[in-house]
Amino acid sequence: MDHQIRVRRSDLESMLLDESVQPRDLPLPLLEDITGGFSCDQEIGRGGFAVVYKGTLKNGAVAVKKLINTHIHENKFQQEVGCLMKAKHKNVVRFLGYCADTQGKMANYNGKFVMADVQQRLLCFEYLPRSLDVYIIGASKQLEWAKLYKIIKGICQGLHYLHENKIVHLDIKPSNILLDDNMVPKIADFGLSRCFDENQSRAVTSKLIGSMGYMAPEFISGEITFKSDIYSLGVIITEILTGKKGYAEIDNVLESWRNMVGISQGNKELEQIRVCAEIGLECIDSNPRRRPTTEHILDRLYQMESTNLSTETSENSTSVMTQPDCYISEGCHPSASTAKNPNDEPSVKQKKDSKYQQESVNNQCSGYYTWEEIKTEKGDNYFNASFHDDQTSKKLDYFVVVDFKATCKKGKQINPQEIIEFSSVLVSGSTGQLESTFHTYVRPRLHPKLTDYCRDLNGIRQKDVDAGMELAVALRMHGTWLQEMGTKKSSHFCFVVVTWGNWDCRSMLEPECRLKGIDRPLYFDRWINLRIPFVATFGGSKPKADLADAVRMVGMEWEGRPRGASDDARNTALLLRELMRRGVELGITSSLVPMLAPQLL
Repeated sequence: MDHQIRVRRSDLESMLLDESVQPRDLPLPLLEDITGGFSCDQEIGRGGFAVVYKGTLKNGAVAVKKLINTHIHENKFQQEVGCLMKAKHKNVVRFLGYCADTQGKMANYNGKFVMADVQQRLLCFEYLPRSLDVYIIGASKQLEWAKLYKIIKGICQGLHYLHENKIVHLDIKPSNILLDDNMVPKIADFGLSRCFDENQSRAVTSKLIGSMGYMAPEFISGEITFKSDIYSLGVIITEILTGKKGYAEIDNVLESWRNMVGISQGNKELEQIRVCAEIGLECIDSNPRRRPTTEHILDRLYQMESTNLSTETSENSTSVMTQPDCYISEGCHPSASTAKNPNDEPSVKQKKDSKYQQESVNNQCSGYYTWEEIKTEKGDNYFNASFHDDQTSKKLDYFVVVDFKATCKKGKQINPQEIIEFSSVLVSGSTGQLESTFHTYVRPRLHPKLTDYCRDLNGIRQKDVDAGMELAVALRMHGTWLQEMGTKKSSHFCFVVVTWGNWDCRSMLEPECRLKGIDRPLYFDRWINLRIPFVATFGGSKPKADLADAVRMVGMEWEGRPRGASDDARNTALLLRELMRRGVELGITSSLVPMLAPQLL
């Protein structure tokens, strides 16, 4: 095998392990090699514009999409790549790279040999073994409702991400919803998609595009808007619920599910089915203006989950969960019931344990968090263990590196500050590998217009936050991301939040959640302030060591833009990995005690 192919094959295999790696150009010989020369035996799909092949690697597989008649569809290829480069979300199929190969070839034309350009245009994606259409046949009876609801919600989250990034898919249908081994849905096939300009909300086309049965009525007149995708989403939701397209009476849908699985009136699952049926009907409204946005749809789902959970909690006095079940719970060590009301007095035990707010490396706590143990109250020994015997490498599944950016003003304190950017990086507790990333902009409610200083300092545009989501929604999506990533390892997976400093969890997230009445995820109660083990290891008299300085001190180069949330989170994660490589001990350094909400001036 050619050495260059081996090297690039190795690169592609590494990309499968590191989701933070950006898509790249891939050589044609590599794609030919892993697909057996585009063998018919490797063909896994075929459409009007392309053929899809399975590419085999040592550590897994990829899907290679080879376009047909590339000289005709060159613009379509560039359009698809442009949209894919912007789309990176857990509910969007992961784009690994592209190939745009053009070679001259002698060909006989009217008895003369002429040099002709032979174009090859290919795309490479993660390989997913199945699509949603397989499970819709037979009215979705092949899957239990909990999995179907997870699929519906995941599609909505993926579509919301696309629309936030000004991408209109235009071919949402069951065969373009791929499912991984954990039944997580991922939107695929961006061959017809459009990337709108920042202030663009509609376009007009002279061609009828999309798939029959899923195309919005306004396609007939050539109009394209985000509401075109919403219509397709409604058709899919209705199909999942009933097994067929078209209008369905909500009462009939509920009766069908009651008879099918014996769901009783008032059951949580029946309420989920009812809300999904209502959303499906609203989405297929013939008037695009009356169709809901993806943000509105997600708000409906989250509100329903919160209501269901509150009902369950009131009926079960042993439960201590106070947030939607999409959140990862905490509790490898028992948690204290910290006061949730600003007027509540902390317990004697909490007052005693407040000494642990002091950032002391010599008395770290190993209170890592698991998915199951928060569900039942274990006691009030919030800090009852010391870090020893390298528990990080032995017991911890993940570090969750978090970074927030907030509203600010030069020379003055904005009161209150609000989070405007939220980034998180998932780092393997055993290998230090960066496994996944989460990022979203957050829309400030009290001070919606950013100052020039804030925009310049953080590299955030006003239109970014204007299109952002509410903090409560962002926290729920972060929790869902954590749950879905973590349960790939175990239902009892163990993790801990990591920050650079205490500002993110203590000074920013806690007060804002109290002010706005948001249920703060309990896993933000305790965290590792990475600055502490760094200063303890490298010495010096800089307890307020700057992150960029720390990166340079360990011999690394800063990646990306300083002060950007996603880049700060990534560099903190890389620094964490370096400290792990050097054998630095890591344990809980900081925690929360009850704090008063800030008062509006």
